[in-house]
Amino acid sequence: MTWIDILKLEMNKLLGKNFIIFMGAPGSGKTTIRKHFPGYIIASPDDIRMRILKFEETGVSYDPKIEPDIWDEAYLKVDESLAKNKNIIFDSTATTLIRRYELNGRARKYHYNIIIIFMNTTLLELAKRNVSRKKPVPDQPIGRLIGQLTYPKYWEYDIFVDVQEAGYKLYVCKPIKNYKTLELANLTDTDSPAINFKETLKYDNKHITKSSINKSKGNIKGAN
Repeated sequence: MTWIDILKLEMNKLLGKNFIIFMGAPGSGKTTIRKHFPGYIIASPDDIRMRILKFEETGVSYDPKIEPDIWDEAYLKVDESLAKNKNIIFDSTATTLIRRYELNGRARKYHYNIIIIFMNTTLLELAKRNVSRKKPVPDQPIGRLIGQLTYPKYWEYDIFVDVQEAGYKLYVCKPIKNYKTLELANLTDTDSPAINFKETLKYDNKHITKSSINKSKGNIKGAN
């Protein structure tokens, strides 16, 4: 069984609708995973960006002037889908705590399950994939995104899967209560709010261990 098969087994145990957040640098394979979740509404700032900038014609993939409009449109699609009780995938880099907080708050308001899929790809592999792209992403943005990446906190998800080339780790976490009482000002990269949580390691690919994850050269290190 693949990590996707295992993930779906765990997702099937959850009650209610699902909100999947993709996390990872450009070229890590996030968008490719979409096909494994048919019927999900896709909200993707990158798709919106490419459409507005007419990427296929111009080759332009980024314009800071339109970024607020892009994110407003993406969040509007999320809000409309949540109100209609639809399963959702948010396809973006989601590298920062604050960016994920925007999504987390919306999902918790409607009592959704939150699943974070982290495509934890090595810098070397990202570079190889980027070269093969029709329109490569500049190295600087990729480096910046990786540099600002913060590993998800326990209270951010119901299920979290860290996918690496050597294997994967999948965690199931007890949903927290009174999420709306959390204040953004209290959220930092080093501290979590004072909440009760229970984490259970459900599956661990036999080909990978915590030590091998942390020592894998070029991998983005996380607080496992």
